[in-house]
Amino acid sequence: MEYPFKDDFEFIAAANGLTTDQLCEHIGLARSYVLNVLNGLDKPSDTFLEKLYSFGYDAGLRINRGKEELFHERFGANVLYHGSSDGLTDIVPDGSRPNCDFGSGFYLGEGYAQAASFIADAESGSVYAFCFDASSLTGAVFHTDLDWMLLICYFRGKLKAYEGHPILQRILDRIRDVDYVRAPIADNKMFQVMRLFGDGEITTEEALHALSASNLGEQTVIKTQAGIKALSFLDRLYVSEPEKRHFRSLGQERAAEVETKLKLAKREYRAKGQYIDEVFS
Repeated sequence: MEYPFKDDFEFIAAANGLTTDQLCEHIGLARSYVLNVLNGLDKPSDTFLEKLYSFGYDAGLRINRGKEELFHERFGANVLYHGSSDGLTDIVPDGSRPNCDFGSGFYLGEGYAQAASFIADAESGSVYAFCFDASSLTGAVFHTDLDWMLLICYFRGKLKAYEGHPILQRILDRIRDVDYVRAPIADNKMFQVMRLFGDGEITTEEALHALSASNLGEQTVIKTQAGIKALSFLDRLYVSEPEKRHFRSLGQERAAEVETKLKLAKREYRAKGQYIDEVFS
């Protein structure tokens, strides 16, 4: 799963009205080296990739977002994205940390921006686009509700005191033996809201109203080998440093929005709903 750097190089040159020699000059790399890379005689270095894609981004080209639109025109909602700071080799259903939102699995989001934001602080990293055909698979679907929040709190280690409770077992049964889970994405800022609920500081109403206004889209968590086989690789997208800066800026703005939503929800729904010990009473 390599970058389509040759096609992207040709596109960046053509879109800017540049010859190969002129683009080499603009990105500050020797023509002989670039030609070797484009002809498969040398591997593209990190410097080559960063200079090429940074130039394209700074020149106003939004290659990855453009590809996203084309993928969705062709494959609709079946297109999913995975951000990786280390690069993908083997794709396995138990490759993630067990304390992710829904336990071990291969995590994908429905939008490019969310996957790119995941690696915005990483030194390297890329976003992989896949087509996912779930037509012959079994799945569990969650919405922004109490079951969703309790399940994430459980896998992130906030409900150890209630591990054997029938309510929690009922929710865990919903994902037992399914090929995939589909649910709203909960980033670390949203989990801070859930942590307040798990610590008994806010109620279900306060937490869920703070979370429901967040719109990060949905994630799909593949839990079985059958689910992995239903993935078809589409493209590997390079996220350059100027694009990462853009997503870091959006992340800071989003953190402020979630904090504001929590304060408003606490004001509007104070003491409405149930505290965690009441949920499990």
